[in-house]
Amino acid sequence: MGLDLVELVLVVEDAYGLSISDEDAESIDTAGRLYDYVLAHRFQGMQEACLSSVTFYRLRRAMMSVLQLSRKDVQVTASVSALIPACRRHVWRELQTALALRLPDLKRPARVTAISTLMAVVPAVTMGILLGSVLGAGIVACSLGYVFYQVTKPLAVEVRPECASVGQLVKEIVARNFGAISDQCLRANAEELWESLRTLIGEQLGVRRCDVTKQSHFVKDLGAG
Repeated sequence: MGLDLVELVLVVEDAYGLSISDEDAESIDTAGRLYDYVLAHRFQGMQEACLSSVTFYRLRRAMMSVLQLSRKDVQVTASVSALIPACRRHVWRELQTALALRLPDLKRPARVTAISTLMAVVPAVTMGILLGSVLGAGIVACSLGYVFYQVTKPLAVEVRPECASVGQLVKEIVARNFGAISDQCLRANAEELWESLRTLIGEQLGVRRCDVTKQSHFVKDLGAG
């Protein structure tokens, strides 16, 4: 089993609160088999319920409390950016505390990402030309990229496109907190579990969620090493 798959197993264990033996992990080679394993060993037999509905009501209560909004303000189709127009990082942390669930990270504006990339690449290319070392240039680029990533964290104030509406945000919250929400309401939903697992696989392996199907082989199709 490659390190990518080891990390994925650890993330899945943490996300859903279960333990996957080494023997079982070695036999799980597709997204569908991982889904079947998690469903059978963690959520099988639980009463069916829509966790998105449960999460929407919790999120609405949190937004009403933190943002001083009315019930009619927090609709499924409402724009998250419109509801949180300013001081977004501070409010995001307050919402996360009120929910006691992990929210998707905010993203940096495109111009910040572009400038950071440029500031990391230009010195690296210059050093590579002067020293004639591609490896040295790569190391410099990675080092500077990491530094700029950390430095620009406070500038991450934009809502991700996949969280644009309240309804979309709810789905992303469920995807990242499925195990915790399921435990709190003693309910589960097989379809939502699959969407949650697709999100975790996509984030961990650096692929698009839409590319993760139940037939996807971790190594051959998703590039896990």
